[in-house]
Amino acid sequence: MIELTANTGQGQFRLITDYVGSTKVATITPNWKVTPAATFPDYTVHSDFVVTSKECEFSASGGSWGPVTKLAIVTVSTGTAGKIVSFGSLSTSMNPSAGQSFLVKWRETLRSGL
Repeated sequence: MIELTANTGQGQFRLITDYVGSTKVATITPNWKVTPAATFPDYTVHSDFVVTSKECEFSASGGSWGPVTKLAIVTVSTGTAGKIVSFGSLSTSMNPSAGQSFLVKWRETLRSGL
């Protein structure tokens, strides 16, 4: 995991997927939202992150939900006391009716030891 710590793009984290030691070039995913300065950006490489993939199937019961365009993963299933773990937009808007379901897959990057 690499974090831009100052200057253009500060605060962005990205997963390092490949590194070539002879050229000192790292490949990251996804691309930077704000491209860092080409001349010596300030960064920190973190080795204490864990990347995991998850999936969950949601079923509509008792009517339709629609349209579903956003997803939030929280630490509780009811009420408002939970903490948001992750959130984002679905790549395709869904309009599930009673009896239908859809599968959501996501990747999480977690800092170990927290």
